[in-house]
Amino acid sequence: MQALDIVERHASELGRGQWRVKVELLRAFALAELERNAEAREYLHSAVASGYRLGLVRTFLDEGEAFQSLLPQLDLADDGVLGDYYRKLVQDLPEAPPIEADKKPSALIETAREQTSLTRREQDIVDLLEQSMSNKRIALTLNLSLQTVKWNLKNIFFKFGVSSRYDAIVVARKRRDGEHT
Repeated sequence: MQALDIVERHASELGRGQWRVKVELLRAFALAELERNAEAREYLHSAVASGYRLGLVRTFLDEGEAFQSLLPQLDLADDGVLGDYYRKLVQDLPEAPPIEADKKPSALIETAREQTSLTRREQDIVDLLEQSMSNKRIALTLNLSLQTVKWNLKNIFFKFGVSSRYDAIVVARKRRDGEHT
């Protein structure tokens, strides 16, 4: 928490609102881990309110499962404008595939990989990944910003349940081979 105080001080001095929101999120995550749920909710509420003022959406969505697990603890649905923003965040969260209780974890991962479909843009990016293109080259080829390519790669990794480009290519090829059999 002391390190986060230092980061927040620097973010304030430099006028970095997005960094301050990230610090509030990290505090909420840390407090939730320590089972200090009331304090975690306060920091999460503060982060969402600050994010609303700054117009942030991706900052929250990029936090993935940690944010997804804490967001339902906030009850902002009846909070006017902030409630609308909250509903948008909830709506934009990627949906996890349904879990079947009788499956082992490895089988769950395989089921998720098989069931999750990619958007057309994500599929285009996977096709270029298979050609060993860098993010910058993919952006130039598809006439996208580098940030958009990175955003789509995060979504692809999440949908495939992987953490690297190589693993994403392996999953994509297995899926494609599975379609042709």
